[in-house]
Amino acid sequence: MPYYVEGEPETDFLRIARPEEIRVLDPAAGSGHMLTYAFDLLYAIYEEQGYAPSDIPALILKHNLHGLDICPVLRNLRNWHCFSRRAKKHGGSSNRNIWSG
Repeated sequence: MPYYVEGEPETDFLRIARPEEIRVLDPAAGSGHMLTYAFDLLYAIYEEQGYAPSDIPALILKHNLHGLDICPVLRNLRNWHCFSRRAKKHGGSSNRNIWSG
């Protein structure tokens, strides 16, 4: 049994014009480790597209990273991880796209 579908190759791919169109949602954000890893990947994408390094952290936190969790205690830890990642790159504040409860 072949592990592919014969026929015409797929040509209707998702097209993204700008990095701001990428959304990362962690539905069980916990302490935010997936979000911090995504931050690093998104930072590299923005750099490749020629964005100013000083603008990238704010753009990522505003447009790209979103997280949810049922534990409100972990929100502070997640926000700290996101804040420290942003501060490590160029300073700034925490992420308002990550919610608990």
